[in-house]
Amino acid sequence: MLNKMETKIRKYEERDFVRIAEVYKSAFAEQPWNEFMKCKRCEVNYGKDEVRRGYGYSSIGARLEYVEPKTENRECKKCGVSLSARVRQTQGGAYVLTNKDFTEFWSESDVKKDLSFAEAQSNPIILVAESQGILVGFTWGYSIPLAEFPFLAAKVGEGSVYMDEIAVDPSFRRSGIGKQLCHSFVESASSLAGAGLVVLRTDENNAASMSMFRSLEFESLGVYDPKFESRLYLKREIRD
Repeated sequence: MLNKMETKIRKYEERDFVRIAEVYKSAFAEQPWNEFMKCKRCEVNYGKDEVRRGYGYSSIGARLEYVEPKTENRECKKCGVSLSARVRQTQGGAYVLTNKDFTEFWSESDVKKDLSFAEAQSNPIILVAESQGILVGFTWGYSIPLAEFPFLAAKVGEGSVYMDEIAVDPSFRRSGIGKQLCHSFVESASSLAGAGLVVLRTDENNAASMSMFRSLEFESLGVYDPKFESRLYLKREIRD
């Protein structure tokens, strides 16, 4: 466990991206998000605890690692398609394990797309937490574009700031890093002209996140995500 005084919160730099993608993927691979792998056919999520690692061998004995679902017969838990990996030889002669229907939920390009969207919004806030030279967490957000969140329009004002993402490497949790990131985000939001609220979304089944945000004076906005029945929007007033 790290002492929170050892952690530095700073602005994002381009060199941080690879490590951000690693933290992003590891944080959301767990319950209740379960965004580790997915079936391409039906797009159902698989969390880390729903897959196992296995090995296959090429015709020349090369050992190749893969992941597969723990379901019986390695079939998709929703649509039933086979999610077994297969060894194949590429045109260049190398052997790879491929599965056209089972894929990583968050690729680096997916994470980059998410981050680029935030960077393109009005008043982007992108912060990272660094401890002993290691990036251990991040958060980002922006002035909320109500056209993207029409179901929030009646609840929040034009100047509200949306915390789109916040994540801490699982190995560095329970050390106050999430709270530090959240405090720093709220401080950054308070400097924006006309900002009255910080709004975020979390899953009400995520007890650790709900406890942390309540301790930071966030409260329910009374709105759930239309696509995910357990994902709740929270708000905190920005005070002078």
